Amino acid sequence: MLLTSKIQTCFYSICCLLCCLIYSVSYSQKTNNAIQYKHKASASVKKVEALEVRSLDLSSSNIDSAMLLAKHAVKLSAQFKNDTCFGFAYMALGWDYYYSGNRDSAEYYLLKAADIGHKINMPSFEGRALVNLSYAYQDGEEYTKLIDCLKRARPLVENDELVLSAVDLTMGSTYGDMQMYEQGKQYIFSAIATIKKLDKTEQLGSCYSALGYLLMQQTNFDSALYYYRIGFAVSSQLKDTESVDIGADNLGECFQKKSVSFNCSYCIDSAYFYYNIALRGFKKIKSPGYIEYAKMNLGGILSAKKDYQTAENYLTEAFHYFDSLNDIKYAYNSAQLLSKLYESLGNYRQAYNYNIITLKYKDSLDRNNRTDSIAKMFALYETEKRDRTIDLLHAKAKLDKEEIARQHIITWFAVISVVFSIMLLIVFLNRNRIKQQLKEVKVRNQLAADLHDEVGSSLSSILLLSKMAAVKKYDDKTLLEKISNNTKEVIDKMSDIVWMMNPKYDEGGNLREKLEQYASRIKDVAGFKTHLEIDAAADAIKFTMETRKAIFLIIKEAANNALKYADAANFFIRLKIIEKHIVLAIADDGIGFNINESEAGNGLGTMALRAKNLKGNFVVESSPAGKGTQITVTIPIPNFRDKMLHQ
Repeated sequence: MLLTSKIQTCFYSICCLLCCLIYSVSYSQKTNNAIQYKHKASASVKKVEALEVRSLDLSSSNIDSAMLLAKHAVKLSAQFKNDTCFGFAYMALGWDYYYSGNRDSAEYYLLKAADIGHKINMPSFEGRALVNLSYAYQDGEEYTKLIDCLKRARPLVENDELVLSAVDLTMGSTYGDMQMYEQGKQYIFSAIATIKKLDKTEQLGSCYSALGYLLMQQTNFDSALYYYRIGFAVSSQLKDTESVDIGADNLGECFQKKSVSFNCSYCIDSAYFYYNIALRGFKKIKSPGYIEYAKMNLGGILSAKKDYQTAENYLTEAFHYFDSLNDIKYAYNSAQLLSKLYESLGNYRQAYNYNIITLKYKDSLDRNNRTDSIAKMFALYETEKRDRTIDLLHAKAKLDKEEIARQHIITWFAVISVVFSIMLLIVFLNRNRIKQQLKEVKVRNQLAADLHDEVGSSLSSILLLSKMAAVKKYDDKTLLEKISNNTKEVIDKMSDIVWMMNPKYDEGGNLREKLEQYASRIKDVAGFKTHLEIDAAADAIKFTMETRKAIFLIIKEAANNALKYADAANFFIRLKIIEKHIVLAIADDGIGFNINESEAGNGLGTMALRAKNLKGNFVVESSPAGKGTQITVTIPIPNFRDKMLHQ
């Protein structure tokens, strides 16, 4: 039988080992497959990412090659079926469409790239896609979409502070185009603070120029000139030629507008000075558009300075350039300036001709302005509506957050309260347990002391008498009587001790019964008559063990004193319940004594101590004039109602 059990054990062990081995091989195979798949996926992502980088690099120089690479990346992503690959591919394709001028396709693919970045939890990639998309919206002057796009991108690029500053600058400029100047200034100031923190001085020129433009649109020319000058100084210090030329043109425009608004001659000279700097700079970098723009501005200033010949040359060249490009805005401005110039020269035919051209362009501008105005008002309405919606959502999110925090506080408070209550309960129960243990120890100690004091001496006397009887030198009858009396005394004392210690005798009726028994015992040995009076109300009281014991021992001590010293004819015991107190009155009609001369051995001190331990009063009245002795003990009844028994 034992052998069979061992064989079964071995068989089970072999089966377990085989199962573990099979599981290990299977798990190892799965792990290897997972690792291979992970490596394969990683390689696919790297390949598509490399195509994206190459495509973005080529987009500015060879858009056709860049587009082919981006489309190839899309095909590979379809083979790999990997979201990250699709994200890189769509990013490249969207940017290439933007460079090729196809803003709709650029918007489609860059939005898809941003959505994939959000899906795969790549905030930086999502932010980059949205920033790229903002260029398409900016070129198309789709201000509402541009602001929404940048607001979505802003929290995603917060870790890249340089990109964040560019986003803030674009948002500030866009709000300026939407004539929302205060919002625009907030974002531009934010961009300036970030660039200063990064110590990117080369970026400050653009920020100060953008801020100057917003202030100029608000006709705050002095502040605009202040920031334009700072931007111009930064660009000059960095020797950024193009930025210096643009900054000079900005200063010239601001001085020109100030001269028109305030009719100040020095502003015309300042405008002329800066426009000349801009023109020379634009000629150096060979930028036709900027050159003709500067000529138009300079022609207007020269007309104001009455240098009509040079002004005519500049304005004519600028007009023909803008008219050939069908640039309505600047062709209109050039024609208007030429009309005023010829009017000043008295050449009214030419003035009339250019005035007709001005009116033609003005109609086109009005139509465009009306369209732009409607678009701007609609964009402003949509932006404000979105801002209000965002504010409401933020407020709701804040309220929800506060509510959650409040719920957490209430929950924690409830948990702490419960824990604290449990701790208090444990402490209370432990304290009661210790108190009960101390009470038991006290009862045991008291019982031991009572047995030693009350019974020990009697038992010693019985032992001595027994030894004397064994020697047979004394009268056997006398010794046996003494032994019998002492034995009876021990039995009585043991009965008293058991009665005092047993809690089942706490009811008042048991106290009455015990006192009646004791009074009967006194009658047998005393030379006086015993009178016992107990109120019926005492029967309704549930006395504590300490109270019963004190009452009984005080009566017993007083009775012993009366037997020994009083020489009385009557002995009175009265127990009353007065209000919430137990009043014990013990008296005799004996010879009395002088209280001040009484010795400690008569037990008065012990009786007073017993009353004091129960928070009671002890009063002795006596004199040696034969008026007897009166002892009054008043003991309060704690929890009086709880001590009452139902009748």
